[in-house]
Amino acid sequence: VERPFDDPNLAPAAALALSRADAMGLLTRDVTRLDAAAMCEVLDGMRSAGIGKATVAVSCRFSDAEPEKIAALLSRIEETLRESPAPAHESKALRKVLGIDLLARLTGMSEVAARFYPGARREMRGDPIVERLHFLALLVSELAGSCTDVGVRRWFDRPRKALAGETPAQTLGQEWRPDDEGPIRVRELAASSSASPTARSRSGVATAGFPFCGKIQTSRPDDGTQRAN
Repeated sequence: VERPFDDPNLAPAAALALSRADAMGLLTRDVTRLDAAAMCEVLDGMRSAGIGKATVAVSCRFSDAEPEKIAALLSRIEETLRESPAPAHESKALRKVLGIDLLARLTGMSEVAARFYPGARREMRGDPIVERLHFLALLVSELAGSCTDVGVRRWFDRPRKALAGETPAQTLGQEWRPDDEGPIRVRELAASSSASPTARSRSGVATAGFPFCGKIQTSRPDDGTQRAN
């Protein structure tokens, strides 16, 4: 972590924005530290995906900006990512993390459709598949703070007390929409996974209470979840 994001008032928001961008498939290079260059990579990825034109029109001069201005920009970035589906990017990123079978099962697509999405499919606002892909990408960004990629996959099929003994996949159900009761409960459970005093990135690097999950190019332990819910 480097200046200005060594500031404890900025680090969690910066890490969350980076986590969102990674899970949404917007990062185009490996990120090895939380610094100004990493956040510029987030803005570049948003720009390439056509997300948040007003937000990404700012200068990438994080290092010499006032902390209050940086905090405001980070809030705008996170809000923009949260509200901006990018299905072509998200489907590719989710295929890598979840695998074809689980992605198809969670979204209601066939395995063929999940493998080649979007293909000839038109991306339309209100499309349930677009909504589910974005929901899952945001969910993965929460889980990445406490799970390896293998752990993320296992998380969906493990019974949870918080879900009355059901698995997250079962609680999502069939033909679900993000605002349904089941997905809301699953989202709350995932958020609790990244709220531990010392969350860890998928590379196993401790991140002092916030999920740093950029595209870290290190070996990843195949140990599944690092904490249970």
